[in-house]
Amino acid sequence: MPPPQWSRRVLRSAAAALAVTAVAAVIALPVDLVLGHLSADQLLWGLGAYLVSMGPVALLAGLLAAAVSGAGRWMWSTSPQGTAAQSAGAAAALGLMVTFGMLWAPLAMVLQLLWIAGLAAACGWVSWRLDARASA
Repeated sequence: MPPPQWSRRVLRSAAAALAVTAVAAVIALPVDLVLGHLSADQLLWGLGAYLVSMGPVALLAGLLAAAVSGAGRWMWSTSPQGTAAQSAGAAAALGLMVTFGMLWAPLAMVLQLLWIAGLAAACGWVSWRLDARASA
């Protein structure tokens, strides 16, 4: 028997992680333009490059966050706040692992850290909202 709302948890966590990635990519474009990494005629190419390189990592972070929080809710009857913390921790851990463990950082330093924090916040919020509604 799967955890409650398993498909919603997976789909919403993945969508939230991808949405954070799209916002981070859109924010990174003017920064790269100011820093001189991109010219004005390369902005669309830059957006595509960010989405292609960061999208799979964000998708994996969302899926991992959903799996960890779903398992916590299902196996240990964790509270909604506990599953949100598990979800946020899993998403942030994956972002930190690829950034510092594999030395992969397509964004500027501050934006990369904000992207990791955004992944954690979005996945945690999705988990909390699902579990708070289910237990109400």
